[in-house]
Amino acid sequence: MQWNLNGYYNNYEELRQLISLKQPRIICLQETRLHPHHTPKLNSYQIHRFAYTNALIAAEGVATLIHNSIILKDSIQLNTNIQNITLRIKTCHPLPTLEFTTCNIYLPPHTEPKYADLCSLVAQLPQLFILLGDCNVHSTSWGSYKINTKGKLFDKLLQQHPQLFLLNNNKSTRFNISNGTSSAIDLSISSTNLGHLLS
Repeated sequence: MQWNLNGYYNNYEELRQLISLKQPRIICLQETRLHPHHTPKLNSYQIHRFAYTNALIAAEGVATLIHNSIILKDSIQLNTNIQNITLRIKTCHPLPTLEFTTCNIYLPPHTEPKYADLCSLVAQLPQLFILLGDCNVHSTSWGSYKINTKGKLFDKLLQQHPQLFLLNNNKSTRFNISNGTSSAIDLSISSTNLGHLLS
């Protein structure tokens, strides 16, 4: 499960309800707004996070929650400025046994990564992998009604890297409650050798 929850503590009860309903084994959260001194806990999950502060105020940030039934093999430190939590994990019962890497990222609306930064991030991911997150990207390639600069970068990334498999299915991923519009700004990408197992 992935979700830009716009504040971990603000939406803690809704997160618990979603967990009860969906029973996800891996949860990737963006915009957690957790300060480095916060110590979030959730029953049956290990929480791995990247805290981001702006003028000492908790902002942005990502967290990946791993269910206790999943074996954490390694935490991978990527050489990148992109906010991420990257973990090498192994699934166990009731899922098929499988080792793969999850890379949970957040690209704030006001940041414009360089194409080389995206290529470098992908190059550092061990096979097999899932790369996902709130990227604040728009492109008609995955269901947005428009395209923005970041969308063009990801379009190019997907076209020039045949090992990447886009999982988005042209459906919206975000509902703006203030104006009633939908958009598709969140991406789910896997390595092609894992894509056939995913939907």
